[in-house]
Amino acid sequence: MNPSSSLPSSRRAELRGWTLLALGSLAIAGVLALLLVLDRTPKLGELMPWSGMFFYRALVTHVVLSFQIWFLAVLAALSVLASGTGRTGWYGFTALAAGVGGVLL
Repeated sequence: MNPSSSLPSSRRAELRGWTLLALGSLAIAGVLALLLVLDRTPKLGELMPWSGMFFYRALVTHVVLSFQIWFLAVLAALSVLASGTGRTGWYGFTALAAGVGGVLL
């Protein structure tokens, strides 16, 4: 049985949003990992248009997105599943919007 099938449609939409945030953060972290590898490639790294601090900033952003944002988004998705079919409020979508806004900043 699908655990999200018993949820109301608003909770399913919130669950989908948290899941997409978790997957999106992993996708962005993967792209940053590829850029880190390209930046450290001997001849190719010299051709990259960014400054010398790119490696350190991208490394920190990669770690934050791949661990912290993913962990918090999965925790929020699990809390939506655990909350069951109770009343839905505006706070779930507000938290999701704040999470997406924080990632985009």
